[in-house]
Amino acid sequence: MGIVIAIMDIYPYSWVFFVPFIFVVTFVMINLVVAIIVDDIAILNKEEEQNIIDKIQLQDNSLNKEIKELRDDISELKLLLKNHLEK
Repeated sequence: MGIVIAIMDIYPYSWVFFVPFIFVVTFVMINLVVAIIVDDIAILNKEEEQNIIDKIQLQDNSLNKEIKELRDDISELKLLLKNHLEK
């Protein structure tokens, strides 16, 4: 607070400038810190969400493949049954 004391010795009401200035600067700095933290949390949530979506898509693709294989097996069984009944 070196400059504040020197200026207040000359201009006693200079605190009217310095006090609001300190409050505003403090408010801005706290907002910047909070904004950085919130932004980082949003990025982490987005990455986590993307990982979950990727896992769901992988599982969905796996299930679709299994369903296709089961349908192929059923078709093959139907064909075998049809051939067996025709004999």
